[in-house]
Amino acid sequence: MSSDETDNIGKVSFQVCTVCGISEPESELDDGVCEHCSSDVHKNRDSEDKINAVTDIKKTAKPKKSEPISFWYFWLAAGISIYLGIHILVEYDSLWGVALIITVPPTLILYPIIRFLFGGKDSIGALLLSVIVSEIFKSKVKSKIIEYDKNR
Repeated sequence: MSSDETDNIGKVSFQVCTVCGISEPESELDDGVCEHCSSDVHKNRDSEDKINAVTDIKKTAKPKKSEPISFWYFWLAAGISIYLGIHILVEYDSLWGVALIITVPPTLILYPIIRFLFGGKDSIGALLLSVIVSEIFKSKVKSKIIEYDKNR
């Protein structure tokens, strides 16, 4: 639209700014340019930036997309926690190593697999399901170990 085109809404005449393309009351336009576009800050920008002023605002308002963490990081963290658990168990004769091995790695190993089944997106549901599945798995293993000890 050019600055010559006006919109008549009621008794107020509107005109389009030649720089940014926004409709303003005709009384607020100075030589076809709105108050914002005629400011000192706006004058210092080159003409291409003046034309893209509205689209710049829209571009910066969009949030950046986050990418899910790669499954290799989870499996690497599971391997490190297994190693640390064994190290704590052997070096310090502490059951904290066993607790670390039993609790952390199963969830870290299962989470990427379950996240894949949830469509590849990180979610609380996938995390909770991986914790639940790992707990069920641990209880089954524990019951098999107890059963094996009784049969000896």
